[in-house]
Amino acid sequence: MSTDSMQDLFEPAADGASTELHASTCNSCARTHFPAVDDCPACGGTVHSERLTTGRLSARTEVTAPPPGALVEPPYAVGIADFDSGIRVIGLVDAGTAVGDDVSVVVRRYHSNRTTFAFRNRTTGSEVSVNRKDVS
Repeated sequence: MSTDSMQDLFEPAADGASTELHASTCNSCARTHFPAVDDCPACGGTVHSERLTTGRLSARTEVTAPPPGALVEPPYAVGIADFDSGIRVIGLVDAGTAVGDDVSVVVRRYHSNRTTFAFRNRTTGSEVSVNRKDVS
């Protein structure tokens, strides 16, 4: 994805800065969706904007063999964060973050002109370790 399309997923900010994921919650069935949707795919109801900022890491793994064409050099960590709204989101993870840790959402540059979001331990606040592959 290009930087522009990724910005639809989260608030733009400097590399390493806190951000918010753009989600939506249905007014009828209360399901939260990420990325945000215009209408609830579960029941067809109308939705309102939701911002996800903090959660808890429920799963984590190290990627040592990325798919062909990946722009992040291995090894790197990915994981699942659970948010209060009940939604679970997959993203890059701080190397110092363990399952069960409270996390915040931060912006991470993973290529010379591309950014994504990542989960950072809220207590230690250490940076996400991403090995960028800066190619033309």
